[in-house]
Amino acid sequence: MKGPWNFTYNFERLIIGNSLSALLFSFQHNIPYISCRNAYPSLNKFFEPSQEFNPIYSFANETTEYQTNEGIKKLGAPWHQLWGDLGYITSMASLNLGGGDIFSSIRWDHKQQSIKATTRHNRTARYNADAFYVFDDTDIFGIPPVEQPCTEFEVLDMLKMQYIKSNDIDMLLDKNSDFCQTVHKEPYCEAYAFSYLSKYRLKKFEYSESAARFKVAQMLTDAGVPPETNTLIAVENGVEKRKKRNIACKHIIRHVFPVEMGRRANDGKLRFMYQTPIEFLKEPIKYNDLHYFKDGLVIGEKRIKISGEKKSYKLLSYLWHYLGGRSQFRL
Repeated sequence: MKGPWNFTYNFERLIIGNSLSALLFSFQHNIPYISCRNAYPSLNKFFEPSQEFNPIYSFANETTEYQTNEGIKKLGAPWHQLWGDLGYITSMASLNLGGGDIFSSIRWDHKQQSIKATTRHNRTARYNADAFYVFDDTDIFGIPPVEQPCTEFEVLDMLKMQYIKSNDIDMLLDKNSDFCQTVHKEPYCEAYAFSYLSKYRLKKFEYSESAARFKVAQMLTDAGVPPETNTLIAVENGVEKRKKRNIACKHIIRHVFPVEMGRRANDGKLRFMYQTPIEFLKEPIKYNDLHYFKDGLVIGEKRIKISGEKKSYKLLSYLWHYLGGRSQFRL
């Protein structure tokens, strides 16, 4: 079926990217956003237990104790938890115009001072706005060149731990090195090692996937994690042969992410944003129609009281109805 698949949309302001900083900015100022990927926050990012949140976020920064090789470590809520909550609320409020599952690329038109977004099915849409705020420059073309590139990268090595007994260790720390600085140990013998390396060190063998595999195994051993002592090796003539095995790790995959977006010069209506989520959380908030409380919803100057066991679902359902949608929840 043929049809006019090219559309033009006009907004006062538009955000490019859906990182945690972008969602905070969208939520605080009621600005729609578009992106070419889901900028999921690092699994190694946590709020400080002392971090205070405005009640408008209705977000509980619960402190969790983690057993590490250096003792008990207390951390606040992970960043991805707030990212998921804000993504859900902004999507319910129709601020999410499309993410990485819809758009494949965005092109900046310098002459018309607008953007052209292309979907994964090669359909296009043009967006006009008085201001564009860029939080993520992935798959964005036609923008000014990088003046100051990112020099540090976060490296995530996913590993499978082998020949290991059950233990109480949640996290391994090495404060004296940027390589495998933090290792999160998950159920089912999975481990996630985080390193912070320069582009030069990424090319060296001592920071390779193999090196990460050996270092994590050694960190587990040094932390006193018990290895399997009765591993079945073979069966000969009905007799089982078993032996003690040393802890080992099998490398699954490596992901490399820049710590921050490269520095670029603004171009007319196009503005590049480099603030961290902590900086946005410190900014004062002006209440608008999308802001809600733990026990109610603020619409203009009217506060709606909502209570009960399914309070959050009722709240979102009310918000969905208020914005003209249909509730998908059974209350």
